[in-house]
Amino acid sequence: MFRPELTAKTLKEVGWRIVLPEIRKIIREELDTTNKRIEDLRSLTNERFNAVEDRFKALNERLDAVNAKVDGLEKRLDVMQRIAVLEAEVRELRSKL
Repeated sequence: MFRPELTAKTLKEVGWRIVLPEIRKIIREELDTTNKRIEDLRSLTNERFNAVEDRFKALNERLDAVNAKVDGLEKRLDVMQRIAVLEAEVRELRSKL
């Protein structure tokens, strides 16, 4: 007994069995390509972040040097203010003599 719906169904299944491996292969290749692009972008991004981090480290070192100079100037300013006060007191004492 010939059943055409069974034959069509069987042909469809056979067709899928032939086509599916090729579809899987294409998808696998696309995924590999996409993953490589993602990894390349990740590497490039890491390089750029490392470059920015190096710049920040250099800026921090320069800022530390500037802060050290400012601290030195503040100490000098304190000494200069004390000297000015002492000079004023000396002038006052001299004027009293």
